[in-house]
Amino acid sequence: MVVRVRPNILIDAAPKSGSSHIKLTLQRLLGYRDMFISNDNVINASAVQILVGSFGEQIAHHHIIPSPCNASIMKRYSDELKVVVTQRNLLDLIVSLKNYLEDANVRDAWDSRGVEARKKTISNRRTHQETPFHTTGDDWAGLDDDVQYNWIIRNSVPWYLSFFVSWAASEVPHLDVWYEEFFNDKVAGVEAILDFVGVEPGLYSKDKISEVASHRDGKFNKGRSGRGREVLPQEMIDIVYDQADSWGPYWGRRIKEELLD
Repeated sequence: MVVRVRPNILIDAAPKSGSSHIKLTLQRLLGYRDMFISNDNVINASAVQILVGSFGEQIAHHHIIPSPCNASIMKRYSDELKVVVTQRNLLDLIVSLKNYLEDANVRDAWDSRGVEARKKTISNRRTHQETPFHTTGDDWAGLDDDVQYNWIIRNSVPWYLSFFVSWAASEVPHLDVWYEEFFNDKVAGVEAILDFVGVEPGLYSKDKISEVASHRDGKFNKGRSGRGREVLPQEMIDIVYDQADSWGPYWGRRIKEELLD
């Protein structure tokens, strides 16, 4: 008897795009094993190599830009590794990322995994913060809101733009999942992912999907679209648009149409 092993799944996320919720939903629905991979592998191909080289039916959550090396591996093993890329309106991401960085519970969660253990020797207050791509200073908690937003726009937004453009231009087979669409209709969103992964249609009922997707676990915050334009000063929004324009006419237009407007 031949036993068909379901492929591994990589949830490749723009941070704060609902990816933790999506990953937990799929893990519980499909019965997949969780594969934690350190964020030290964001730039190189180690995370991708681990995934394609492991036995199937595992799901990983990461923040990987499809560099030439990553892309070549993901294309070659596209049957064994299904890539789901999560994106979100960039202005809303900025506000959500700031909320994440000031959340003491998130700091404690990183500490418990040992990622922040080295920082405890510096300060027991743990006022610094980490994202998957940089660390703030130890004075972060005492900064004014506008200073924090400006820091994120200057330091984080370039990574988000690179992530978007890299995937939009990539030939790696993948499924784009937009935060706004998924959380507007979770059942349809999950069904689209299941179809992409190759799960037999109708194997999971809409009621079952709705039940599993209704959890509030993970790092889900307010989850409301449009907060970016409500909260951010216009001069900061203008800076983000200028950053989009720096990618040139074609990508500048794509970024503004798909990530900002």
